Order: sequence, then structure tokens, then C-alpha cells
Amino acid sequence: MDLTHVKTPTGKTVADFDIPIKLKEGYPKIVQLILETTAMNDAERKYWFKLSRVMKDAQLSKLKDILEQDLLLKESSRSDMHSDRSNREQWVIILLATALVAALMMLFYCNFYM
Repeated sequence: MDLTHVKTPTGKTVADFDIPIKLKEGYPKIVQLILETTAMNDAERKYWFKLSRVMKDAQLSKLKDILEQDLLLKESSRSDMHSDRSNREQWVIILLATALVAALMMLFYCNFYM
């Protein structure tokens, strides 16, 4: 996996961090997830890269699972927000259409009975 294009939310890249070779070569997805997550700041990223030097494979896999779960939750919440907005927009359209029909009925009623 090519990590040269991956950036943090603050614009930093792989070159800005001291990332162990073991992590870059063996777990590039973890490196990508750590860099791209919005759940960490740059100091926390440095901490996790440093800590990864002594982490066992099972711990690295768990970290990867946690970061992927965080990513899925964020994507899901974005999707829910978009869905909520679409639902609100549909209700506004329905209310406006109802108001328009009511106004046309009033206009017709006034012209018919006057």
C-alpha cells in the first residue's frame, strides 16, 4: 500500500511522523487509519506510532479493529445526517404542496361563491 498520499486532517503525511518500519510494512492499513482518523490529534498519532514498537500482533489487530469501527461509525453518522436532511426536505415539500392546494381551494371558493 502506498502511504505517500495519505494525510492527517491537519495535512501532515507519513514523512512528518517517526513510524516504525514494522508498522509501515506489516500493517500499512493501521498507519493509514491512524493518519486519517479525526478521533486523534497529531500528538496522539505520535504516541500510537511510538507505542506500536512494543505492541504485539494481537494488540495491533485490535487497534486496527477499533480504528475501522470508528471510521464506520463516522461514515454511518454522515449517512444518517444526509438521510435526515432528505427526510426534512421531503416534509417541507409536502407541507408547501399542501399549503398551495389549500390556497388554490380558497381562491376557487372565493371566486365560485362571490
